[in-house]
Amino acid sequence: RCQLTCGEGALVVAQSSATPSSGAPSHSVMVRVDDADRHRAHAEQHGARIVNPPTDYPYGERQYTAVDPGGHLWTFSQTIADVDPRDWGGEPGA
Repeated sequence: RCQLTCGEGALVVAQSSATPSSGAPSHSVMVRVDDADRHRAHAEQHGARIVNPPTDYPYGERQYTAVDPGGHLWTFSQTIADVDPRDWGGEPGA
């Protein structure tokens, strides 16, 4: 997993444990959005298959995951709370 932060945005790219022969995506991309629910509806209307519906996480994000018509895995993330990483088992960055 790597994260590129630019201004108030970030792009996260992660490699999955899937093998090419499994047919599952071998990578994923995470993109920040303003409204995960509205974005999911738009993506679904345009052919994305939703594999994880919008869900709130203890680290302050609402996320959903979709596979696009080309088979690429995307996670879209909306910040819903500013949570100290120690509150959910993480470690604060520098």
